[in-house]
Amino acid sequence: MSNICLKSNGRVAFQINNLNSCLKDKKLITHVFKVFKDERKLIFPRRYGDYCDFVNLTVLFLTNQLKISTMFSVLVKAFQLLPKRRHHKFIEFFKKYILFICTMQKRITKRDVGIKLIIQGKVSGHTRAQKFIIKGGKFSLQKIVNQLHYAKFDGFTRYGVFGFSVWYHVDIK
Repeated sequence: MSNICLKSNGRVAFQINNLNSCLKDKKLITHVFKVFKDERKLIFPRRYGDYCDFVNLTVLFLTNQLKISTMFSVLVKAFQLLPKRRHHKFIEFFKKYILFICTMQKRITKRDVGIKLIIQGKVSGHTRAQKFIIKGGKFSLQKIVNQLHYAKFDGFTRYGVFGFSVWYHVDIK
């Protein structure tokens, strides 16, 4: 994982972090690996290294070392590589993934967590755009005291443009 920042004089500086130093909970890594093992062939076909990176990024997100925007940008990039016949299976994967994130965050941090994902676009190559709303956990937009993160992504494929909007809600107690 690397961070790129542009200096004032036009040079680019790289900061490279070793993922292995951040990943200390090996039980959590194996648990995430086993939970999404069946979806690996659907989402990451012939890309085992990408699946291992996905597992590591999920563990970093669960331990609050990674932002929601970074995590879902990786998933949007995986969606862009899929053929149109696998779009619905990817949406089913998102449902399972969001529920898994909410239950694991509640177990690890002891706080209520909610995720809302909206996917818009020509899913499976249909001529008209569709809208899918996936919610998991407790989610409230009415309270100001809650911590709310928002990210928006555009996925450009040869079937059209897909819009991904993610709201991540953490209940502060």
